Amino acid sequence: MALLSLGLGLLIYPVVEGRDQGWPGWVFGLLALSMVLLGLFVLYQRRLLNQDRTPLVQLTMFSDRSFTVGAAIAFVFQSSVLSYFVAMSLFLQTGLGYGPTRAALLLIAYQISIACSSLLSARLGRRLGRNLLTLGTVLLMAGLVGTLLILNVSALHYQGYELIPALIVSGLGFGCVAAPLQSVILSRVDPVFAGSASGVLATMQQVGSALGVAIMGVLLFSHLASGADTAGANVRSSLETSLRAARLPVPTVNAITTGFTSCIHDRFNQVDLNTVPASCALTGALPEAVVRPVSVALVSAGTEVRRENFLAAILYTLRFQFVAYALSFLLVFLLPRRPEKAPAQPALREAGS
Repeated sequence: MALLSLGLGLLIYPVVEGRDQGWPGWVFGLLALSMVLLGLFVLYQRRLLNQDRTPLVQLTMFSDRSFTVGAAIAFVFQSSVLSYFVAMSLFLQTGLGYGPTRAALLLIAYQISIACSSLLSARLGRRLGRNLLTLGTVLLMAGLVGTLLILNVSALHYQGYELIPALIVSGLGFGCVAAPLQSVILSRVDPVFAGSASGVLATMQQVGSALGVAIMGVLLFSHLASGADTAGANVRSSLETSLRAARLPVPTVNAITTGFTSCIHDRFNQVDLNTVPASCALTGALPEAVVRPVSVALVSAGTEVRRENFLAAILYTLRFQFVAYALSFLLVFLLPRRPEKAPAQPALREAGS
């Protein structure tokens, strides 16, 4: 347990903290050390098994293709689940400025369709077998493609309700995968190893969720940083028009717009996006009559930049979800078409008797 916990901790921690720390060398050193510790864990489990003792993980389970492939599907699939909601919550709340309640209500169609498809999955699973997982991953990919298309077409005028059809399709696919997956994976596992198998699956799912959120965060915030200058440049012309309408001198307009683009660059290239960089402070005194129009123009331009940059980032980041769904779809074909039922045997080894 110590080897496994330490190995997994050294795997997840560097990925989670790497961006905030600027990806120093120790991050990659910890990742390499985690591989060493996980390798030692496997060797130690084999040693216990050879000594006719009870290991924490029964490695013989991985000789069964159904369990090995199923565990891989659980890991890949779970990496895309929590990360999707994290990314969409950041997009809706930080990018579009929605409150938590409104953001949650916009995603409620996903949850409702998950509940409906989960209730039907047991009946469909008996008829379709592994094909239910295939259907589920296809629906997930279709729903995600629909989400990307809707966001791309709606652009900055997105209100939320436009996503409901795509969210329903995605939720139906999620229920068709999540509900029967555990049964498919454990269908051929010897009942003697049921506890070990369940523990392995739970660990794979937790690690997949943690790594998925970390990878999603790296992709999202990296794209926000790289796209800040482009988003700022796209808004600069409209900001200049608003400032000129306030009858500001040309040198003042140029100074404000230059400071605005610097502010946008610094804001999206810092660790905490909620921190206001020093470059965002207005320099120089303005006539009292134009203070309000200038403030309104800057706030409007800032809102437009935030929405545009987050939209581009979410369209880029959600490709990770599509890759995960596509990989799960391909892995399903490696599962046995008709899994054999594991023979019932008395629980001798795992009980320690």
